[in-house]
Amino acid sequence: MDKANPTFDGETLLEALLTNSPDGIYFKDRYCRFVRLNPVMAAELGFQNVSDLIGKNESDLFGEEVGRRAMMEDLHVMESGQPRLGVIESRVRADGTPHWVSISKFPLRDKEGRVIGLLGIVRAVDEVKRMEADAHFLATHDSLTELPNRSLLTDRIEQCLARAWRQQTVFAVLYLDLKGFRQINNRYGYDAGDKVLREVARRIRATIRRSDTVARIGGDEFVILLEGIQNEVNAARVAEKIRQSVEQPIDWNEARLPLRLAIGISLFPAHATDATALLQAAESAMYAARRRRKGYAVASPAPMGKDKAQGVEA
Repeated sequence: MDKANPTFDGETLLEALLTNSPDGIYFKDRYCRFVRLNPVMAAELGFQNVSDLIGKNESDLFGEEVGRRAMMEDLHVMESGQPRLGVIESRVRADGTPHWVSISKFPLRDKEGRVIGLLGIVRAVDEVKRMEADAHFLATHDSLTELPNRSLLTDRIEQCLARAWRQQTVFAVLYLDLKGFRQINNRYGYDAGDKVLREVARRIRATIRRSDTVARIGGDEFVILLEGIQNEVNAARVAEKIRQSVEQPIDWNEARLPLRLAIGISLFPAHATDATALLQAAESAMYAARRRRKGYAVASPAPMGKDKAQGVEA
């Protein structure tokens, strides 16, 4: 042997790969039985010892239902001669936490090219899925209050519209504006303003049902989607509860910051029948409430979908 250029047999290389790979690696025969696997794969399947798995298939280990599904997938790869690449699956660990993996399977051939088994590689992708979830959350939520943003709100209104048309039900959209918020920012600084917005978000969430949606769509503007509201009287009652909760002063250092809220209300189908028009009607009603110095106002139906607003005293 040339000591400067040592040679390695296949078994040495394979053992090094199985021992050091961060991925789960396994080999199966034509009967879908494990013939070799590494400790990572054994742990992935919930076993400490590799030897406990040799000669067994998923039916032996996890029951007929799991085994039948795994065998169908394995046999398809071996019989078609085509790999199955990067299939994402969600599993549950023993402690109940979710676990995401990417699974690739390849037909294993002998020197004559005949398929004699299967090579499988299982890679943990929990971090990738977490990053995807974080990116999705950032794309659909306000970073300061962690409330849904306009995009997610619109999507939920569209879903609500589909259900309301199908079930012939009523729902309400409330458009909220914090009066005097700019003065708080100017006098006490943006840190005070941020605290106000977070506290307002918390108070609104504590007032409405878990099935309702509250979104922040602008600097000091919030929208609430109330599903299953019977009429504008019920919507107005919710608006009044929100107003009373939000308008409690907020402590900031030595000061108590006063809050005032203007709320506009629109209902499907009385005031509008699409997401954009419902938001516009509620916004118009909110401005009516601001002009008339009332707590809230309800949009009134108008021909051709052009919503107007009428004041309703809080």
